[in-house]
Amino acid sequence: MKLTIIKNMNFKIILLILGLIFFIKPVFSYDIMIDPTRNGIKHNNKGIDYMKNGYYPQAIKEFQIAIELNPNMETTGIYYDNMGICYMKLGVYKMAINCFELAIKQNPMCFLYYQHLVEGFKKEKILEKKIVQYQQKIKNNYLNTIIVALILIEKGKIAEGKKMLVEFVQNEPKIYISQSIKQYLKNNFQY
Repeated sequence: MKLTIIKNMNFKIILLILGLIFFIKPVFSYDIMIDPTRNGIKHNNKGIDYMKNGYYPQAIKEFQIAIELNPNMETTGIYYDNMGICYMKLGVYKMAINCFELAIKQNPMCFLYYQHLVEGFKKEKILEKKIVQYQQKIKNNYLNTIIVALILIEKGKIAEGKKMLVEFVQNEPKIYISQSIKQYLKNNFQY
């Protein structure tokens, strides 16, 4: 009789364990998915908060995390640009330039990234070198006209740079970046 009771208890324990394994949903379920886009935005926003308060190394770390979560998205350009701004504030201009170039690569239709890149060239004191490089690159990518024009304006050759931007807008009126260039010309020059 004792043997039968022990067998029944073992059987009940085994059923209880199986029930727990198969019928009760675990607390840490695989149904919970990490949304890299949403988390990237959260890290970007946290980085912006750090940046506003002057905590640039912490901000850079947050932007790096956002980039790691979303390495090949249009929004990644924003994260690179923000990181570049932090490097500019820290006086690490080569790193800033690298970030701005990566931002342009991610989203070549954002005029602000071109402006930041040329500002980095100016701080690094390499405008002369870069204008030659980018003039040669115009044949391969017409968007390099924007960089050359902004460098000319930065060097004080305003009429020449403005003319290049106006021609760019006339040649490419339907692309997204042309609207930003028009606004830049209106805000800074008689256009």
